[in-house]
Amino acid sequence: MKNQYQNPEDTLYIRIIGNYNYHESLKISEDLTVDFDSEKVPISIKLENASQVLEVNKKSLNHISVIRMEIISQPESIEFSGKIVLKIKDEDVEKTLEATADNKLNIPEIKNIFTTAGTY
Repeated sequence: MKNQYQNPEDTLYIRIIGNYNYHESLKISEDLTVDFDSEKVPISIKLENASQVLEVNKKSLNHISVIRMEIISQPESIEFSGKIVLKIKDEDVEKTLEATADNKLNIPEIKNIFTTAGTY
């Protein structure tokens, strides 16, 4: 995975590394959007208002050391669970994010887990 934080917009982008063809997006919550490829596999995440959602200052979002995301699709819903570890004043601080939305895209039943360590 590769992450990029854009400070003025306060948006965190997390992309699965690979050759994927974007197909459609699903807004899981007010601030969280998941993009899917043509085979309905999650390929990227966009977290708007990231510093507010994660309750950290904007500078710390440039120091992400670990990201772990889990996306579970069921016939009626899609569940997102994420863990982000940031360096704040030389300490690792773990932040979590969870959201659920209706499965409006008819994503087949899947469980995807994505994890990385280090910043890119």
